[in-house]
Amino acid sequence: MREIEFSTMFDIDPSSGLGDAFFDAFRTRNQINVKRLHMDWSDAWNQLVQFGLSSHGPDVSEMGTSWLGSFHTMEALRPLAAGETALLGGERNFPPASWQACQIENNLMLGIPWMLDIRVVLYRRDWLQKAGVDESMAFADSSQFFETLERLKTAGHPTPLGITTSQSLTRLIHDMACWVWSAGGDIRSADGSRMLLMDPKSRAGLEAYFGLNKFISPEMAALNQVEAFQTFFEGKTAVAILQENAYLEIAASQSKHLAPEVAENVGMAMLMQVPWIGGTALTIWRHASDYSAALKLIQHLTSMEAYQALSPSIPARLDALAQSSLAAIPFYPVIQKSLKHGRSFHSGFRWRGVEARLVLVIEKMWNDLRANPELNIAREVELRFSDLCNRFEQTILASSW
Repeated sequence: MREIEFSTMFDIDPSSGLGDAFFDAFRTRNQINVKRLHMDWSDAWNQLVQFGLSSHGPDVSEMGTSWLGSFHTMEALRPLAAGETALLGGERNFPPASWQACQIENNLMLGIPWMLDIRVVLYRRDWLQKAGVDESMAFADSSQFFETLERLKTAGHPTPLGITTSQSLTRLIHDMACWVWSAGGDIRSADGSRMLLMDPKSRAGLEAYFGLNKFISPEMAALNQVEAFQTFFEGKTAVAILQENAYLEIAASQSKHLAPEVAENVGMAMLMQVPWIGGTALTIWRHASDYSAALKLIQHLTSMEAYQALSPSIPARLDALAQSSLAAIPFYPVIQKSLKHGRSFHSGFRWRGVEARLVLVIEKMWNDLRANPELNIAREVELRFSDLCNRFEQTILASSW
């Protein structure tokens, strides 16, 4: 029997749905055994780089969509042909942001979207009511978002906002991008050669993003991603910026730590006008010894049968998403609207190098705002990000790709 290897950041124990039984039908149908390798998110990038450099390792891998361009630069991935992508669902069956994140020049596809990660706003409907805020407009744009938090603070809420500002580095750039994009700005030019963070609209978005510091109480001032969820879960914050599946966790939780008033009053809204859409994709390595088997595995992993077994994951296939647990929540239209208007990062043009340095500047800005809330945000944005953009254009972006 043929054998191929699949690396994933999805748990591979039976309770996750990706245990041995998950591949039984595939093995029987195709006479192909699947060897599985689980990688933790924290170290997955380093392991994948080693596979790419050594041309040895799994045949198929799950990757963050923003990582694909780096592996394309290494010539480590085998792009999918148009007929193959049609076989796997085709463009119309995936969110535009997810599809574009897997695509490079000449419409070349480096992988197929697999799982989604959407930034949303979770909020307490009862607290918005007390503050006299219309929840349908509360987070429509930056000014509305600011006004909502202002009114919550005036109404006496001690901790209006919970947001990731520490440690969870990629989350920082995901959140920041929503404010920049929604202000009409961008991070880089379309061809990747110029940084645009100092353009007036982008700068306005940065200033509004860091201006949220006004609504972060001292005890919530250094939250990582997990803590931002936990504080909302326990009823300590009125508004939180989280992943879409945080709503599912709250709705399904029977934990004694879940504040009853949270379960009864949680709401969800789209994050700004242009939310960040991320997730993972399934890719085939150039060193894969059995390409047809690898393609069959991806076809299986993106099938309705697979997504149903992997519930409550958030599938990137729209028809599978419409049958997922997320589609049953009252705020599913928020998810649909987010997928329609959301954006992702262009993974080419040295994005990984830009991202790795940019998040450090964002975190340092948050650290300094904690230490000195009176910092002039406009001046600090100008000083820190103009210097960063200049260095990027003289180093990372000046090289050829």
